[in-house]
Amino acid sequence: MLAASVCLIVSCTYLDQRLSANKCKFTIVNIDIRSFSLTGMTLGLSVDIFNPNKIDVVIDKMILDLYIKDTKTVNVTFNEVIIPTKKRTTVNADIAIPYSIIGMSMIDEIKNNREIQYRLAGIAYMNTRLGVVKYPVTISMN
Repeated sequence: MLAASVCLIVSCTYLDQRLSANKCKFTIVNIDIRSFSLTGMTLGLSVDIFNPNKIDVVIDKMILDLYIKDTKTVNVTFNEVIIPTKKRTTVNADIAIPYSIIGMSMIDEIKNNREIQYRLAGIAYMNTRLGVVKYPVTISMN
């Protein structure tokens, strides 16, 4: 009986840690130019995740599309992240973007640090014993 109770508590905690992710606040905090090549550019991306919950949150994976000025560019994948209770966690990615996707006028704007609108949109995945739970995520810069 005790083993069954412990198992139930552990299962509930495991599930709660994943289902509480929908209350987290996501913000793009930084995008910077890392490098230019003959075929594309690499941007550094930092996303801040704030967990307002009373329990640690686990997001097993996020697969997001990066939009630059409403133009869909490339996919960005973040693997498992654990966000402690009432804390912020920053996840980072280097993103290679071919010039053919964004065009020369947008490259000039990015190089000259003009005000550019960035947005990430996609799905966050949480693995549970009952299957994968997915929910949509949209993240804007500040």
